[in-house]
Amino acid sequence: MKQQKMISTATTFRELEEAGFYWRIGSYALLIGGSVHIGFIFLFAYLHVWELSFFNLISVAMYWYAIFGFILRPLHNEKEKDAKIGWIVFAELLSHNLLASYILGRESGFVYYIFVLIGLPFFVDAYAKKIFFLRKITAIGAVFFVEFCPCFDTNKTDVTQEMIALMHYGNLLLFLVVISMLTYVYADNAQAYQKVLREESDTDALTGLYNRRYVLRKQLAPSSIPPLAVAILDIDHFKQVNDTFGHHCGDMVIRQIAAEIQKAVDDDTTACRWGGEEFLLLYQTPDPLKIEQNLEAIRQRIETNTMVCGGQAIRVTLTAGAAYDLSHQSAFDVLLLRADKALYSGKTNGRNQVCIVNEGREHKGWL
Repeated sequence: MKQQKMISTATTFRELEEAGFYWRIGSYALLIGGSVHIGFIFLFAYLHVWELSFFNLISVAMYWYAIFGFILRPLHNEKEKDAKIGWIVFAELLSHNLLASYILGRESGFVYYIFVLIGLPFFVDAYAKKIFFLRKITAIGAVFFVEFCPCFDTNKTDVTQEMIALMHYGNLLLFLVVISMLTYVYADNAQAYQKVLREESDTDALTGLYNRRYVLRKQLAPSSIPPLAVAILDIDHFKQVNDTFGHHCGDMVIRQIAAEIQKAVDDDTTACRWGGEEFLLLYQTPDPLKIEQNLEAIRQRIETNTMVCGGQAIRVTLTAGAAYDLSHQSAFDVLLLRADKALYSGKTNGRNQVCIVNEGREHKGWL
């Protein structure tokens, strides 16, 4: 059954939330940043700009401290962890690129990396809006400072202008590559996050089946194809289960019946928890006999199954009402109304049975 496969493989929203959406994105940024600065160590050593080579050693240490220090020995306070990572990356990017622009001149292109602090939200502490805007304003101010302060006009080293020009284009290219990579990672993770949110919003938390919202959204959409049959399954005398054994046992009964329904239906059938002790099945099979046999098989499974809760044996039955129209001429809400009437008929005629309506003609299914 499609529903069962979806629930078993999907990461839950809570798991993604606990993993830290911004932390997961930021970890890619830390790895890329640390790797880039390793390259800068050798570049500046080759150019004999020893102060920048040494500074990049410090930069690499900061990045690897952020990566290994927080991954291998995570803080108990997630907000504190995110805040420290944010400040480490912010301070390193700002100080390194201001210093490089001062020593090599603005034409070296190191100011591009300060743009990262303006455009990428996962470099800031997502929990503190004031810090978010403070860092952005500071980064914007740093860019204008580099552009207009005369101290950034000249190259203060022996590096040739040709090398400075190459460095400018190299930094521009590297900046665009890094931004593209991080943007792709951000978009990919955001898409996965939205998919999990949609799946959880469509899923009943107790049973793992689709919920009422999902069915209504799908069936009431203008492009939807109505099912060939709709069945409503209702647990008989469910209130007595809650009153006698407690609501925790009632929840267990609902979960076990949902599991039996999942095992009994095929990939062409959508199962959902319609509400309370009611379940809904949407069939696309063109064989009425197969639908009736399937419902009867579910009814028999529930009737013969003994559930245990807190050492107490619980036996329940269910009644099913179904309606089908193989011509696809009946809308979902029409079939639903007919199935509800069939369920009512089954309830008033003794319960624990399958009652099916075909275009208004009712018959009881005892196969």
